[in-house]
Amino acid sequence: MNIINKIGIKAGEYQLSRRLKKMHRNQRMHNFDTARTIGIIFNATQLENFTHVKEFLNTLRDKDLEIYAIGYVDKKEIDDQLVIRKNFNFFCRTDLAWNYLPTAPFVNELIDKKLDILIDLSITPHFALQYMAALSKASFKIGVYTPEKEKQRIYDLMLDISKQPDISYLIEQVKYYLNMIHVDSGKEFITLNTNKP
Repeated sequence: MNIINKIGIKAGEYQLSRRLKKMHRNQRMHNFDTARTIGIIFNATQLENFTHVKEFLNTLRDKDLEIYAIGYVDKKEIDDQLVIRKNFNFFCRTDLAWNYLPTAPFVNELIDKKLDILIDLSITPHFALQYMAALSKASFKIGVYTPEKEKQRIYDLMLDISKQPDISYLIEQVKYYLNMIHVDSGKEFITLNTNKP
């Protein structure tokens, strides 16, 4: 990364930290039964990732959920195979400002949407996706555990997939834990169902 890129990233991180200080959201645990709206963000640079996310979305639609999916492609152009995909939005490097903040309107729409759950399926960190996850007003945020992300406190549930760092395994873990969580709507606590779904 050259000096200009480093300056851009630093400027983007500064803007993010300023916005986070002003941010307010209502945190609340959700599972597949209590959620009505779910947002999914992921790195779509590898087409294989898109295939796994599409299969995951198909299982979620069986639960009658309203789903919003956005993929980031770390290239100057979006692959033709992704451009016409229904129910997905994609953005790429040309949709980033000089400070690496995403400029695509649908990104800010997702950030401002009061989702029940936001699931970040990115395995390796990318600032544009981190920006979306951090500022999302979703009640319950899920993402991959890293020591850096733990310090930033972006997610309400972090999943350690260091032994098997791939998106298919992450999706399985997300499904497993969202089926384990039992939310008592009349009380301020959750319990985990230890029986595997």
